[in-house]
Amino acid sequence: MKPLAILFITLLSCACSGMIFQPQKTNFLNVKKAEQVLDLKFEDVFFESNDGTQLHGWFLPNRAKKKKGTVMYLHGNAQNVSAHVRFVWWLPHNGYDVFIFDYRGYGRSAGEAELDGVHLDVQSAMRVLLARKDTHPHNLVLYGHSLGGALAITGLAESPYRKHFKLLIVENSFTSYRTAAREILSNFWLTWAFQYPLSWTIRDDYKPLEAIHKISPIPLLLIHGEQDRVIQHYHSAELFAAAGEPKAYWLIAGATHNAMENELQRRRLLKYMDEILK
Repeated sequence: MKPLAILFITLLSCACSGMIFQPQKTNFLNVKKAEQVLDLKFEDVFFESNDGTQLHGWFLPNRAKKKKGTVMYLHGNAQNVSAHVRFVWWLPHNGYDVFIFDYRGYGRSAGEAELDGVHLDVQSAMRVLLARKDTHPHNLVLYGHSLGGALAITGLAESPYRKHFKLLIVENSFTSYRTAAREILSNFWLTWAFQYPLSWTIRDDYKPLEAIHKISPIPLLLIHGEQDRVIQHYHSAELFAAAGEPKAYWLIAGATHNAMENELQRRRLLKYMDEILK
């Protein structure tokens, strides 16, 4: 193979790996302004992952009259918590504490993002959350979006902390990293011809489709936007079919990759959470 072709394939392989983790260190949020405008409190939480990597997150305490539970939120593959907090700011106003943190390599967290390490981070975050005196140990919700949904499934499936979680919510996630990567590659003319060989450069030993049956008997809610062009909604349908009871699947008409941006759907989700946690 000519050197130029080898270089081209190498660059495409790096881009393929970058579809799993796209961390940024940029701060996208003015916390003081957000506290004033959104009536929230941002508590910095610094903690160590199980291998000693320094991680950072935010704890957003409940702002309603009555506390209903605590949500641990696992964000998607790009940016960091300062951007993803926009997807959960409404939960503290409706009775839920929120713990959102950055995986290694993201935001103010140290290290470099890779699958084994990020799974360590998820378990470490569960440990830290359960150690808090203001956290009810049996009223926890695990909520993952996109990449975070995949991490939530494989992370909770055999977690030593799984007994503390009363609900798993997975929004717009996928059946396997390799399949998701191949489909994203197929959307671009430059990578279309290489979608299969390049997708095989992606590790697939953490496969949500093979782990999701282990979530039962924890209630599972799968959510997907019908118009999602990043991860097609058949992924959630297959995850639903493979999961054990109790389970539910919401296909949101007109929604894209962020299915909970609609206030009506947020109200629907709050009602569902309240019923599970009551």
